[in-house]
Amino acid sequence: MKKYNKFYFIHIQRTGGRYLFENVINQLYKSEQIELLNYNQNQGDLPHNGWVNEIDADTYVMTIFREPLELICSHYVYFGLTADCVTEEDYTKESLFKFIAKNPQVHNLQSKSLILTSRTYADLVLKSAIYQKINLDILNEKLERINFSFTLDYLKENSLDSIADKISSDIGINPFFNKEDAPGINSFSHERSREIYESLNEDDRNNLTRYFEGDYYIYNKIRAQEITS
Repeated sequence: MKKYNKFYFIHIQRTGGRYLFENVINQLYKSEQIELLNYNQNQGDLPHNGWVNEIDADTYVMTIFREPLELICSHYVYFGLTADCVTEEDYTKESLFKFIAKNPQVHNLQSKSLILTSRTYADLVLKSAIYQKINLDILNEKLERINFSFTLDYLKENSLDSIADKISSDIGINPFFNKEDAPGINSFSHERSREIYESLNEDDRNNLTRYFEGDYYIYNKIRAQEITS
């Protein structure tokens, strides 16, 4: 019996959402068994976004989270976020520190994607620059409402068919997944992102964690559940 008639994927940048869409969610869309609320027909993908008012009791909500410092290193290099950095060699952990300190819109972006209502990524970034205090009560309420959430680590550790089977079982629809030859996923699409991340020492991590306390709250909570399940 079908339990939901709408599907909403909170697509947080640099968490593996594009990979999941191309290999799993797109097949769900093509099966025509459920409406995808944020599917962009013109572009044929799911745009980056946050929580939306259209989520109701009939909506199956899903998202992916990522270790926060991994995410910001990937985000920083991938989007070329500093004008002073012309080549990949210009991206260093020192330039990363300066960027994070000067740009509050990237602080706790994963947790703000749940707390803040935003139809577009631009709207989310604008609100994120203003909203700095993370309300754990609201955050926990949103986490409880999400039907299926996991980390990028989980996505790398588990098969796509097992993830697709859970989606179809949770929603109450026929199995839709038939692509078992999907390529694997890497944590970093740019080697420079990996190099910066791996260069962070304990003091660096402790210094940066204060900008991502909400995101670490989510990541540690979800990851602990994955490890013990």
